[in-house]
Amino acid sequence: MNDRLTKRLLIDRYKANEYAVYLIGWILLFCIPLITQFYSGGSIRYDRLVRGWVHLLPFLAVFFINDSILMPFLFLKGKKTIYLSIVACILLTVWFGINPPPRPTLAGVTLPAPPVEMFRVTNVVMAACAILANLAIKMYFISHRKDMEILEVKNEQMKSELESLKYQINPHFLMNTLNNIQSLVEIDPVKAYETIQELSKMMRYVLYDNKSHKVPLRREVEFIENFIALMRLRYPEQVVITMNFQEEAGNVEVPPLLFITFVENAFKHGISYKENSLIAIDFTLDDDKLIFKCMNTNPKKNAQPDRNGGIGLENVRRRLELLYHGRYNLNIDNRVENYLVELEITIK
Repeated sequence: MNDRLTKRLLIDRYKANEYAVYLIGWILLFCIPLITQFYSGGSIRYDRLVRGWVHLLPFLAVFFINDSILMPFLFLKGKKTIYLSIVACILLTVWFGINPPPRPTLAGVTLPAPPVEMFRVTNVVMAACAILANLAIKMYFISHRKDMEILEVKNEQMKSELESLKYQINPHFLMNTLNNIQSLVEIDPVKAYETIQELSKMMRYVLYDNKSHKVPLRREVEFIENFIALMRLRYPEQVVITMNFQEEAGNVEVPPLLFITFVENAFKHGISYKENSLIAIDFTLDDDKLIFKCMNTNPKKNAQPDRNGGIGLENVRRRLELLYHGRYNLNIDNRVENYLVELEITIK
């Protein structure tokens, strides 16, 4: 109901603007006889002024017929042949139907008048201009309104797709976390309880705190810190995890759950129980650019080609393209010894 009301108000606004243009145009035309007498000098002769206004009335009638009947019922319905035929008949009517005014006299002597053919040609041109101006203005407003409607549809489609992508990320994250809890239940129930508490904090953010399309980066970082705290309960001490976050970047607004996929992948592919492992996460703000880096070791000492794909990364790429088209740069460097993600977003 609200969508239909909004669309109705949008159409009414465009019609009001269209008819405002028509009103201003006709007011200016009806001012021409008055302006002509004013600049020709002498007093204003009201008989000539009224005669000039009367001469404009047929063209005003042509405009109204075209705007209220011919355009909506013929031209806009695709019946252009019938429309052009009726317009031709109207122009012929103007040619033969408007008679030239009586010749002016001066001191009882009749002055010469322009040829009748020139008078008729001028009338037809004026009628054609009224029709063409009406056609051009109406088509402009119709085209502009359609462009706005198409843009609105695209925005709604983008919002729906973004919501879909965001909720595709959540089950992916939840599946990995529940697997961690399942492993801890048998090994250390106390740690499993602590893990459930950390998971509760994170799921509260996932379910309730990120309803907006963008959230302050500070909240995203807190979410990642909770995730890291949960992961620390499972992995051995030789796993070194560092996180650098500039406080100046705290108020920068970012899409919720945008970075967690990279952090998840770092823990999934960059941790070894046998070797020293490193995960380094960095958020920096450089003028109008937010730079995110996530680096982790490659325990198997060989590049892992499958890490550049997967549902999680595809969703992140799609979200970035929808939200920051042309204003981001994502570089994934899958080296032999480490795996580096660099994401640069222009935020202004």
